[in-house]
Amino acid sequence: MKHTLNKNKQEILQAAQKQCLKHDLRFTSKRSNVLQLMLHENKPLSAYDIMADYKTQYNQSISAVSVYRMLDFLIHAQLVHKLASSSQYIVCSHITCHHAHETPQLLICDTCHQVEEIGIGTLLTSELEANIAATGFKLQHQQLELHGVCSSCQKLH
Repeated sequence: MKHTLNKNKQEILQAAQKQCLKHDLRFTSKRSNVLQLMLHENKPLSAYDIMADYKTQYNQSISAVSVYRMLDFLIHAQLVHKLASSSQYIVCSHITCHHAHETPQLLICDTCHQVEEIGIGTLLTSELEANIAATGFKLQHQQLELHGVCSSCQKLH
């Protein structure tokens, strides 16, 4: 996945734990295990992929409902993003950052299915929010998914 996490997995898990503690959220061992699986795969995964990988990695079955609950928690904790266009999930590439996060812009390659996460600048986000608020619409979720062809796949064609 082009969406890269610059720190090692242990640092990412420690940062995730700290982020959860900061917001009074329980980062249970199963939630941590799901995040670890996602870090190991380093590509978008469906809940059923995670369920199968969990069984293989931890020799323990978990239900789809449990996986969805854990993913909802990880999204709420801003550790994971859901790709609405494919119903898959990726680890946020900014877990270890110490700055305010921008609105995620997810660049999805339609050829290799890799995802690159970049932020939308606060100036643009503020303008969008003002335009949306002017219509009376109440925005509940901010994330932009853009589909195209990554530079690696472009070179192959």
